[in-house]
Formats: sequence, structure tokens, C-alpha cells
Amino acid sequence: MKTKSYLRSRAVLLASILCLTTASFAQTTQDPATLKKAKDAFLAGARAYTKGEYEIALQAFEEANNTVRGAPVIFSIAQTQKKLFQRFGNASAVEAAIVRYKEYIQIAPDGDRRDEAEKSIEYLETEKKKMPAQTQATATAIRPKTLLSVSSNAEGAKFSIDADAKLYDAGDTEKVAAGKHKIRVTAPGYFDTELEQTVPEGGFITVPAVLKEKPAKLTFEGTNGARILVDGRDFGTTPIYNADLAAGMHQVSALKNGHEAFSEEMEFQRGETKKVNLALRNSGQRTASYVLFAAGGTAVLAGTAFMLFGSLPAENNATDILNTSDRGDDALKRYDNARSERDTWRTISLVSYGIGAAALVSGLVLYAFDTPTVASAARKDDKVKPATKTNEPESMMRGIGFAPVVAPTTVGATVYGRF
Repeated sequence: MKTKSYLRSRAVLLASILCLTTASFAQTTQDPATLKKAKDAFLAGARAYTKGEYEIALQAFEEANNTVRGAPVIFSIAQTQKKLFQRFGNASAVEAAIVRYKEYIQIAPDGDRRDEAEKSIEYLETEKKKMPAQTQATATAIRPKTLLSVSSNAEGAKFSIDADAKLYDAGDTEKVAAGKHKIRVTAPGYFDTELEQTVPEGGFITVPAVLKEKPAKLTFEGTNGARILVDGRDFGTTPIYNADLAAGMHQVSALKNGHEAFSEEMEFQRGETKKVNLALRNSGQRTASYVLFAAGGTAVLAGTAFMLFGSLPAENNATDILNTSDRGDDALKRYDNARSERDTWRTISLVSYGIGAAALVSGLVLYAFDTPTVASAARKDDKVKPATKTNEPESMMRGIGFAPVVAPTTVGATVYGRF
């Protein structure tokens, strides 16, 4: 039960610390650099306070207050002084805490924690009276330590100091010797950075470390020659190996003429290597063009066969009859029949040629205009839509067909299309 109560009190304290930070610094008119310095020092003090490192916490809070003075920070200093007395019996902390609580009431007479400050003053005054006069006279102030802390923009950042291999969490405060120190900061998904900082004797320094994100590495394999778009911007043509891409959500698309488009929203982590195996299927339009090419070629071959094995033999037969010496009615009838058979086969052959030509032209049009498209990438402020793995490409050619034309004086075909 004691452990639960301790953890509960720590949780309440952390919530109070966040409130104090917001109240103290959010409305300040200080420049951003000064404001950040104060915030970093305050948060370092709050972290030390929750770990029971009250001397470190006190020094950090004092640094924050010296940078940007504020009632919540002063209250935190008073609370820390009270803890130093309660935990270690530090006599000098009693008077220091009383002074800080009174300062808090003076600059924030309507502050949310005035009642708590007044009760603490009453408690400390009572404890002070219990102390022997000699103890009060000989009480010495807490001697400042030489302290170094690191803040970072990267989640999970850790740092080491000089040649020490031990890693500390960003936000921790460590005791160091006065002088210059080399600091190495690391974090998952970020490039390491090294900094140098000189810490004066008895000083408290927070070193801000801004780490640069590692890009994700993206590889595309599978269907070669596909055009890759990332968030609507050209990313290259497959195959692509280990291309850099900023971490986060991205709309990735793959386009290749004659194939169904691929489009999917993907999330990439910092430093992640991701491989996408593309297997773009032939589009229905491309398949239809191949069918038309085959049908057109077959029709042309058929027309040639009709000409070679139908029309030409009948033409030769008519010529042979004409070249004979027989000019009787029977010969004339056979001659007319041979010419009629020749014309019939010729018509069939020409119709077959026309159908073949129309099919080939239709297939060529379908082939040439088979360009896939995908929807434009959504803006970051748009609502996220479900990812779609494949989109049926929409061709500019809505419909196409052909029909043979046979007339007494004309043989051919008509090609029609709708755009």
C-alpha cells in the first residue's frame, strides 16, 4: 500500500509540474532561446525532484528562476527546500523555504497554491522553533554542485559524457567536474551528434541537442520500367534501390503503360528499410489490344488465303477458258461462272482484309492510349482515406469498335470510338 501511495503522489507531482511549466512560461515575453533555456532547466529540476535528488532539483529550479522569474517556479523552489529539511534535516533549508513561500504569496496573492504555501510556512515556523539556537546559528547553505543536463528533440534520446560509456536519459542531470566536456547524444531513428560544453564551477548547464532524423530507405523491385510517384511527385523508375524518403505517412503509386496502377498509403519509420515487390498486372485494355492484334492478323491471313486459293485459281480458270478456241455457249457459260467465282472470292478476301485492318487499328489505338492514372495524393490536412492496392486504369478511350462495309462498288471497314 505504501508503494501505491508513493507512486500516486509522484503522479500527482508530475501533473503539477506540467501545470507549473505551462503557467510559468507560456505567456512570457522572453525571446524563444531564453524561454527554452528556462523550460529545460525547470524540467530537469522536475525530473530530479521525482527521483528524490532534491539538491540537484533545487539548483535546476534556481537556474530556471534566474532565467525567467515566475511564481510557480518559486513555489517549486520552496517545496524542494522543505523536502531537503524533511528528508535530510537540513536546518538551512527551513529558513530558505519560508522565504520562498512568502515570496510566492507576495507575487501571486491569488495563486492556486496560496493555502498550501501558508500552511507550509506555519509548519516550518513551528519546526524552526523546535531547533536549538546553536543549530540555527551554525546552519550552512547548500553548496552548489557542478551539474550538466541534456535536452533533446528526439524521443528516447540518451547521452554520454566524455569517455564514460554509461548512457543517461535526456533530461537527467549529472554531476561533472568543472571544465570542458564532450557529449555524445543518440536516439533510435536519428543520427548521433557530438557536442562540447564548458561547465563553470558550481554552475548548472542544460545542453540542447537537436538530432537530425534518419530517412527511411525504400527499394522497389518486381515489374521493371514502372514510374514511381510518392505523394504525387516523381520518385524514379523501377528498379529503385535504397532511395531516401522522409519518415511518416506517404502515398506511394506505381504506373506503367498497359498495366493496372498500384497505389497504397504506407508508413515509414525513421531509419527503416522497406522493400516493395511490384507485380503489376496487364490492364484489361492491354489484353483487349492483344486480342485485337491476334484477330486482325488472323483476318489478314484469311484474306490472303481466300485470294491465293480462291480468287486467283478462279481468275486463272477464266483466262484458260478465254484462251481456248472453243467459243460455244457452253464455253461462254463456264467463263462467266469462273469470273463470278473469282469476284466472290475476291469480295470475301477484301472483306477479310478490311476486318483485319480495322481490328489492327483498333488494337493499336487501345495499345497507344493505355495510360494508367491514380488519384492525386491527399494533403496532410485531409482526412486519411482507406488505402487501395490496385486501381483500374481509366483510359482516355472510352469505347472503340469496327464494322465491315460492303457495297456494290465499295469494300472496307469503319472504325468508331467514344472519348
